[in-house]
Amino acid sequence: MAVECDLCESWEQPSPDTYVFKLREGVKWHNIAPVNGRELTADDVVFSLERQRTQRWPNAGLLRAVDTIEVLGDYELQITLVAPDADFLTNLANARSKVVAPEVVRQFGDLVAAPVIGTGPWIVESHTPRKTILLRNPDYFEPNVPYLDSLVIETTEDYRTRMAAFRIKDSDVVDVLPEEIEDLTSDHPTVTTVSVPLAGTGIELAINIAVAPFDNEAVREAAFLALDPWSANEEVWAGQAFISFGMPIASASWLPDRQTLEPFFAQTTRAQRLLRSTLGDSQVTFDLIVGDFGDSYIQYGNTIANQLSAAGFDPQIRVVDRGTFSSLAWFGGEYTMFLGPHPPMNTPNDYILPVLHSNGQANTHLYSSPALNRLLELQSVIIYPDDREAAIKEIQAELLEARARFMPATLNEVWGQWPWVQDFYPNLTNGEYFFWSRVWLQDKP
Repeated sequence: MAVECDLCESWEQPSPDTYVFKLREGVKWHNIAPVNGRELTADDVVFSLERQRTQRWPNAGLLRAVDTIEVLGDYELQITLVAPDADFLTNLANARSKVVAPEVVRQFGDLVAAPVIGTGPWIVESHTPRKTILLRNPDYFEPNVPYLDSLVIETTEDYRTRMAAFRIKDSDVVDVLPEEIEDLTSDHPTVTTVSVPLAGTGIELAINIAVAPFDNEAVREAAFLALDPWSANEEVWAGQAFISFGMPIASASWLPDRQTLEPFFAQTTRAQRLLRSTLGDSQVTFDLIVGDFGDSYIQYGNTIANQLSAAGFDPQIRVVDRGTFSSLAWFGGEYTMFLGPHPPMNTPNDYILPVLHSNGQANTHLYSSPALNRLLELQSVIIYPDDREAAIKEIQAELLEARARFMPATLNEVWGQWPWVQDFYPNLTNGEYFFWSRVWLQDKP
């Protein structure tokens, strides 16, 4: 999740809480009234950010760390934070942090009925709930970008309909369910697929450490040893899932490697012995709440339950609807163990502080320690990537030892593409979409 600033020539950080941005000169707004292709200035950026952080506006929270925003010149601005924030640049780069033209706001107000006018590589020709047509911006500041003359995005809710259109070549790319990759590529050998890791999305497993039997550390250890996330991910997600700690990541190097994880999982015999030595021959029955977010989630719940049963546990699966799951798991803490997603989160701190800190409103698993709290707070303000990664690794090590919460199935998003599609490297992190600008077609029939 490296951050780039398309509008910036450069930026610097003279102090931990201050950023100075130098904008590119010659960047033009789309040549559409009332802006009519004029040049972008620092005043436009400051206007947009001040507008976004209007109290109680939907996206104001992305800029919650901002104290002041100042224009330093036609192409230069300074942002000062209330306190250092390791995720500030990520929030600033979020697709919901939009730069808008003051003229458009003055004329149209809330922008609902306004033309879409920006500085990006695409100009919106038309938009309906079912289809969006984008045309190449001839005045875009980066030479020869975008590569395509137009981009048509069709929104079809039904997966089968989307896939049928792709199979008859009515579309060039399509999202693919993991379990259908083999059939698709077998039926159409020229189709290739690309997998995009979506750290921070997937299925979490959490244990309430205040509730028996998992108030006993040895029982939690046995439960983790009983789990084999690697085989479960192959069985349910066709290998298109990996193990993480649930948080969005700033770098792929944050992800734990298999060597780090193996001592904690996939040792059924050891789990059996530890469970018997701790609780004797008594039956270890507990409720396993599974959120009904689709058939694959329920299948995954059954797979995990079978692994626990093989070690001597007796999980009683209770499938609940989405509303009930969010109430019990995300906020209520009314569970012994749960499997399901967590709410959408954009940055590492969106997860780390609310979910893992002892004062976090979403810490329903109830594990905490003074040392962990200090690490959580420290990493939230570290601006140097290597230092922050070191703190994250310490946090992950303690989470493994605690055996209270992790994400056994962090999902990949899979896309299929026909052979004429070139340089298709999708990146949808935080609403990113610039990758479409570098896609091109070669010898499309």
